[in-house]
Amino acid sequence: MNIKKINKQIFALQLTDSFIPEIGGKQLVVHYLSTQLVRHGCKSAVLTNKIKRRHKYNFSYLVYVYPIKLKFLRILTNLFYIAYIGKFSKINIIHAHRTYPAGYCAVLIGRLFRIPTVITPHGDDILIVPKIKYGINLIKRLKGKSVYALKNASAIIALNEGMKNECIKLGVHSNKIHTIPIGINFDDLNNQHSLFQKTKSGKNLIVVGRHRPVKGYEVLLKAMEIVVKKDPDIKCKIVGKGTDKLLSLIRDLNLKDNIIIHGEIIKSIEKGMPVKLKTFYQNSDIYISSSLSESFSLTTLEAMAMGLPIISTDTVGIRGLIENNIDGLIVPVNNPVMMAKQILCLTSDYSLQKRLGEKARLKAKKVQYSWQDISLKHILLYKKLIVLNEIRTNYLFSKE
Repeated sequence: MNIKKINKQIFALQLTDSFIPEIGGKQLVVHYLSTQLVRHGCKSAVLTNKIKRRHKYNFSYLVYVYPIKLKFLRILTNLFYIAYIGKFSKINIIHAHRTYPAGYCAVLIGRLFRIPTVITPHGDDILIVPKIKYGINLIKRLKGKSVYALKNASAIIALNEGMKNECIKLGVHSNKIHTIPIGINFDDLNNQHSLFQKTKSGKNLIVVGRHRPVKGYEVLLKAMEIVVKKDPDIKCKIVGKGTDKLLSLIRDLNLKDNIIIHGEIIKSIEKGMPVKLKTFYQNSDIYISSSLSESFSLTTLEAMAMGLPIISTDTVGIRGLIENNIDGLIVPVNNPVMMAKQILCLTSDYSLQKRLGEKARLKAKKVQYSWQDISLKHILLYKKLIVLNEIRTNYLFSKE
């Protein structure tokens, strides 16, 4: 059987509201998935909003940009453009990366033109944190459209079992939900200076991610305030866009000697992980996540692949990655006291650091997190939906 010949029947349109050069979990999923689809003989195109900071990328797939970006006409223009591309490019599967607006538009066009639709929720389109007004489902009007998209899509891809359960709570039937995680590029994540070469416990913490309320950096700083009173040698590097906004709180908590702030590190898709970021991982001993909510933590998975033990808050995304006391330590969300306790515990115990780091690395290197495996799972799902759609369409035409 010629797999590539069969795969040529697939032409997937990936819908995303933001794309490269903005780099995050969602953008990386769209890029690496599209790249792998083409390698397997499929066709793939990305449809996104206006791309900032123009740069010439050598993508193996097509990239379309919505021609109009007027807020009050966004849904109407999105629908028209998706329909235009779908009809004239012979798209036979639409994959939306977010329930609204991408998923909502995909479902409407899919039903109109009989094109199967897939939706992958990525976080704030499913999860909510009322205290910080995180999540579109806090707005009744948007929740209605988000749930409509989920219930009417041909299939839903959940990044882990936790996200699957959240979709079920919103009324989605479990039979249409397929669990496929986000992947990493193993070639970028070879840590030559990992815990395996160390002979004593390390006290250098790192966290990577742009500053947003949902990241819980204020909780981390309060935990560090407790920590340094007992061990002033412990330091934490916070890497990401907007982290300089934490400087005033760092001064107020008298942590200027223990917290190192580093701004955004521009990633290049073609060159993989930046050397500077890789060096930061290599020179760190523990990765820490203080998020109040997380659908899937790509930076945590990267840190695990680099052999770093993890301390993380108990979020939906982390439960699918970390087993407490097996390959990391899990603490309650928004609890600086418990976080401080685990930081002090892990920084003072070399054998625990080494054991958790080794286990974390082994888990991150599993085939289920390779883009090769992930893309094949997507292809199998796409094929199934396309075949079912053809059978259904032929039946409807035969009845007319």
